[in-house]
Amino acid sequence: MLAPGARIVSTALGGGRVSKSGTSASTPHAAAVAALIVQGKPDVTPLEIETALKDSGVSVTDQRNGRTTPRVDALAAVTLVLSDHITTSLAVVPDDLQLYAGAATTTVVQVESVSNLYSVDLRLTFDPGVLRVVDVVPDTPGEQIAVGALFDGRDYLVSHNQVDNTAGVVEFAISLQNQAEPISGTGGVAGSGGTSSGGGTGGDDASSSPACPPSLTGGTSLLPDLIDDFEDQDDALPAGLGTPPRAGYWYAFHDDTAGGVMVPGGSQLPPTALDPARGDSEFGVFASAAGFTTWGAGIGVDLNNSGEKEPYDASAYDGIVFWAKGSTTGTPVELRVPIPATAPPGEGGSCTAASGCSGYHRYTLGELDDEWQQISIHFCQLIQPSWALEAEFDSSQILSIQFQGTETSDFEIWVDDLSFFTVQ
Repeated sequence: MLAPGARIVSTALGGGRVSKSGTSASTPHAAAVAALIVQGKPDVTPLEIETALKDSGVSVTDQRNGRTTPRVDALAAVTLVLSDHITTSLAVVPDDLQLYAGAATTTVVQVESVSNLYSVDLRLTFDPGVLRVVDVVPDTPGEQIAVGALFDGRDYLVSHNQVDNTAGVVEFAISLQNQAEPISGTGGVAGSGGTSSGGGTGGDDASSSPACPPSLTGGTSLLPDLIDDFEDQDDALPAGLGTPPRAGYWYAFHDDTAGGVMVPGGSQLPPTALDPARGDSEFGVFASAAGFTTWGAGIGVDLNNSGEKEPYDASAYDGIVFWAKGSTTGTPVELRVPIPATAPPGEGGSCTAASGCSGYHRYTLGELDDEWQQISIHFCQLIQPSWALEAEFDSSQILSIQFQGTETSDFEIWVDDLSFFTVQ
C-alpha cells in the first residue's frame, strides 16, 4: 500500500518545520485515515481497516516493473467503511415518468430513514437523446447539481459536481466537514433541472415540476390569442388586443459589464424586417448581445404598462406560444415570466427579501439555431430556480414576458407572432 511520503513538511522537534521522506512520513498518513475510520465506526476491526485502505485506494502503476499498488484515498476509505454502517434508502423522485416534448423537469434524490450519514456519492444516468440536464444555479457558471435540504445548516464539502450531457451521466459527491455530527433523518440529497427534447421516458432522473394535467399535453390543439405580430412596425403592443386589453412596449435589457455590446442599442426595441420573410410575416423583433458576463442580456415586453407597470390577468389562457430562432452556433435562451411576488419594487413587484428576488418563473428553451420553430409553453411548465424566493405562479398576475440569454455565452434571438393560447 502507498501513502504520501516524499518531501513531507511537518512540525519539527523543538519548534519550526522540517521536510522528510520515507516510511516515517508516509505511515502517519495511513494511520490518520485509519483514525478517521474508527471515528466513524468505533466497532470497526483492524482487518476491516486494512481491507478498506487497500480496496478504496487509487491504483498506481510503477512503469519500471508494471506493478500496481493502491494509494491511500481518505474520503474513499471512510466512505467504503461507513457504507456498511448506514441504514438508508435512496430514491429518485419519482422513479418513473413520461415526459412530453419540451417539458421542464427537475430531479430530486431523496434519502429515507437514514442514520449515521457522513457522505453521499451519486452517479445517475439518463438518455441524452430525451433529456438535457441544465444549470440549476444560473448565477454560477457551469452545469451544477444543487445541494439538497438534508444538508441544511451543516458544514459540508462538495467534492464532485458534474453533468455530461453527451454520455448522459450526473455525478455528485458531498461529505460533512464535521464528522462528529452525522446526519439522521429523511430529506433531499441533491437536485438538478432539465428539459425534455424528444418526449418519451425520462427514466429515474426527471420529474415535472409542477406537473401539467394530461388534458393540456396529450394531443390537444391550441387556440392562439395574438399579443404582437410586429407587422405594424411599432415597438408598442397593438391596441385593443386581448381580454382584458393589453398595453406595453418592447424593450432590451442587460447587465452593466464594461465593454458589453447589444444590438440594437438603447432600451427601445423596434421591429426588424425579416429577410427572408417567414411565410406571410415580414417583421419580427430581433436583438443580439455579447460580452455581458454578470447575468447576461435579454428582451421583453410589458403587458399592462400605460405609464406604470401593473400585473396583467392572463388567467383565461393556458400558456404562451411564439415563433423563434437563434444563431447558426446555437443560442441558449430562457423564457421568463415575472409576477409581483418574484419581482423587486422597481420592476413592478413586491419582493423585498434580502435574497431570492428576481427568481422569475422560467422555461429553458435550450439552444436555438437559425431555423424558425414554433414553441408552445404551458403555464404549468414554468419553474423557479433553486435559489429563488419560492412563490406560486399566478397567471392572473403576469407583469411581462422576457427572453434572456446567459452570462456565459453570446445572445441572439428573433421572435415573431407572440400569443397567449387556450387548449381546446
